[in-house]
Amino acid sequence: FTRAEIISLFGPVEEVIIDSFANDGNRLQAHELFFEAYQNNHNQLVRTFPGIMEMIQSAHKAGLGIGLVTNKGRRSTEITLERLNLTPYFRSVVTGTEAGRPKPHPSGILQALRDLGVQPDESLFVGDAPVDIIAGKAAGTLTCAVSWGGVHTLDETMAENPHYICRSADELNNLIRNLQTNNG
Repeated sequence: FTRAEIISLFGPVEEVIIDSFANDGNRLQAHELFFEAYQNNHNQLVRTFPGIMEMIQSAHKAGLGIGLVTNKGRRSTEITLERLNLTPYFRSVVTGTEAGRPKPHPSGILQALRDLGVQPDESLFVGDAPVDIIAGKAAGTLTCAVSWGGVHTLDETMAENPHYICRSADELNNLIRNLQTNNG
């Protein structure tokens, strides 16, 4: 697969993507092979971006409700959160499995906001892809485009006119503190 072909598959959960390539008799086996490879190779291929763990810990320590909304499926999300020691920091995790419709649809964000007990206009949705900014705006949150992630360029994400742009976890941490100070 080319990079463009892989990116074009983003949106549905992993099982749905695999199902589009596997025949009916091999689907469950293909799912299990994928998740086995995902687990076995996770620690070599996935890590937090610089400063992210500190930023999440700071927000958590400040008592902010932190949610995660991802188009990834529940199973792969749980593997990642567990392997990166992030599980304790998220009060809401909404994956593509539960959201019903992938971003840019706002359903996952709206579910996370309900879980957290906060209003959209009291929230900041952070993302590295155009669909994140579109979904955040559709949900009524403030939005912040970040420059790390590597799949989409910051220019592509900025084309959706986010409210804020952060180029590092430190910038995002400062933005969160400023928003918290200004909004009580």
